[in-house]
Amino acid sequence: MSFHDDSFMAISYEELEKFAELWRSEVGIPFALYGVIPNYVKKSKFEILTWAGMNRVRMGIQSGSEEILEFYKRPSPPKKILAAGRVISEFTPKYHIPPAYDIIMDNPIETRQDVVDTLELLYEMPRPYTLLIYSLKIIPNTDLEKAMKERGLDVEAIDSSYLSIPPRAANLLLYVLAVWPPPRWLFERWLR
Repeated sequence: MSFHDDSFMAISYEELEKFAELWRSEVGIPFALYGVIPNYVKKSKFEILTWAGMNRVRMGIQSGSEEILEFYKRPSPPKKILAAGRVISEFTPKYHIPPAYDIIMDNPIETRQDVVDTLELLYEMPRPYTLLIYSLKIIPNTDLEKAMKERGLDVEAIDSSYLSIPPRAANLLLYVLAVWPPPRWLFERWLR
C-alpha cells in the first residue's frame, strides 16, 4: 500500500497518532509514503508512522542548488534536505527499505555550479538510498512553462519521455553516487 501525498508529513501529531492507531489495528499491513517534503520530516513523526507500519519513503529533493530550488518553488533548502536524509537514515535498514529520492536534471537554466551543488548534496546524503532521476520536462500552462518562455528557452513537454536521461558526465555521476560514495579526493577530481 502506498500513499502519494506531499502533505502527509505535515499532518498534526494528534492526527498522525490517530491514523497510526487505526492503521495498525484495522489494516495492519506495511505502507510506503511518497511525496515527502523535507521540511516536514521529523524523527517523532517517523517514529509514529514506523510503528504504524510505514516501511519506505520517497522524498523530492529535485536539486542541491538553492537557486534552482527557488526556481522550482521548493521551500526546502539543501541543509533541510540533508537533515531530513539523516532522520530517514536512522530508520534504514532496521525498519525501512532504503528511501528513494527524486532528482531533476537537464534544466537549461542550471549552471555548472548548480549541478555541482546537487552532486555535493547527494555525496553527503546518508546511504543507502535509491535515486529516481528525471530529465526536466514541462507541463503545459504552468508557471514553469511561463518561466522558461520568459527566458526564451524551449524545453520538451511532459508528453516526451521524462525517463530518457541524456548521456552527460553529471548524470552518470548521479548514478554512481547512488550506489557508491567514492573517496572524497576522487569525487573532487571528477567535479573538476
